[in-house]
Amino acid sequence: VGHDASDDPIVRSIVQLAHSLGMTVVAEWVQSAEQLQRLRLLGCDHAQGNHVCSPTDETGLRDFVRRAAHSLGSGAGPTPA
Repeated sequence: VGHDASDDPIVRSIVQLAHSLGMTVVAEWVQSAEQLQRLRLLGCDHAQGNHVCSPTDETGLRDFVRRAAHSLGSGAGPTPA
């Protein structure tokens, strides 16, 4: 996702299928803002990958959780998984 728009119908279908089965969709390996935006438009519920949060130590994780807690209620699209 994010490299070729021809992937969108496949991703959208997978997201719709999961939602119709009552499942939550987590997009993995999100590496760019462009990918995150496209996944939002395709209906993904959550995202994880280096764009969302790079590997970090315990202190970095605490800081990330504090920052993320302020934005999770915004309904702006995929949230960190």
